[in-house]
Amino acid sequence: AFWFSGYVPDTSVEIHLNTPCGAPLFTDHETELRGGCSRYRFERSWRAECRVFVRQDEGWLSCAEHVAPHPGIRRRLRIAGLRDAIVRFFPEPDTAPVFQVNPRGPYVGHPPTPPRRMEESGARWLEIGPVAGTLLISW
Repeated sequence: AFWFSGYVPDTSVEIHLNTPCGAPLFTDHETELRGGCSRYRFERSWRAECRVFVRQDEGWLSCAEHVAPHPGIRRRLRIAGLRDAIVRFFPEPDTAPVFQVNPRGPYVGHPPTPPRRMEESGARWLEIGPVAGTLLISW
């Protein structure tokens, strides 16, 4: 994962973020995308995990840790608000994440959507898209 951290002396300040991977979606946060940038307001001192980056021009997105009650599933992220988005996911080492587009609970039997495996300059990630709606990533 990438970890972002910072300090803002004024909590009314809004930060706009974009990277070569796309706009970062911090775990357990919501954001508005404008012009491809995610927009956040943080507490004075903050630290956030980021495994998901999105290429999408506009919209409201969320990336939330989701319940993982099934055997063999340790973590699950639910990304909502996607509109023809390219999603890049940076998995934990030695895991085999499963991607499900617009799944309905309890998620068992919903067909997975295989991501593309990508590598550039030594970095490895999984990519899916264009995708609209909700994406559930389990590992």
